[in-house]
Amino acid sequence: MRLSWGIISGMGKVAGIDSSSAGTTVVVCDTDTGEVLRQGSAPHPVGEGEKPTEIDPQAWLLSLGEAAKGGLLEGVQAIGIKSRGIGIAIRIADGNARALHAATVALLEQLDLLPNVQQTPLARFARPAVRNLAGVEVGRVEPIFSVKG
Repeated sequence: MRLSWGIISGMGKVAGIDSSSAGTTVVVCDTDTGEVLRQGSAPHPVGEGEKPTEIDPQAWLLSLGEAAKGGLLEGVQAIGIKSRGIGIAIRIADGNARALHAATVALLEQLDLLPNVQQTPLARFARPAVRNLAGVEVGRVEPIFSVKG
């Protein structure tokens, strides 16, 4: 998997996601040095009698959740998805990182890369609670954009 450092230099951390018939691999790199910071992978769940090339595409999403678990994507500012030929860089207008995870999950949902977020480890990032200093929930982070295609 190759990421194009020149285009995204200075962003901090980026993730490359590669999904093949065998499984999903996620690699997080530093954009300035190209150093691999962390990575994870998971096989696609294959039912009895199924061939890896014949499994339901929804099962591939389960392997993405497994490959990215444990905070692997923490601090990532751009994502490249090799199988879709796209690169994603998210910029939060006010610079507040609180919205980054919710915006990322919403974007993945809108691109049909995460159609059932509530059944993935990323569910807790979809619409996180906003709490005051006393710990009382006072609202939620709600993405308000749509991807135009």
